Amino acid sequence: MFKVLTICLAIYYLPYVSCMTEEMLELAKQLHDTCVGETGAKEDAIT
Repeated sequence: MFKVLTICLAIYYLPYVSCMTEEMLELAKQLHDTCVGETGAKEDAIT
């Protein structure tokens, strides 16, 4: 019973947990660009 409830709650809340705001996406992009700039890593080596 508890296992089924846990799975149902996880499915219900997953979209709310996995979404990122535009501000968070911009900050992540800034961090990525800064790290790439400082290390000199090539984009194709990362992706």
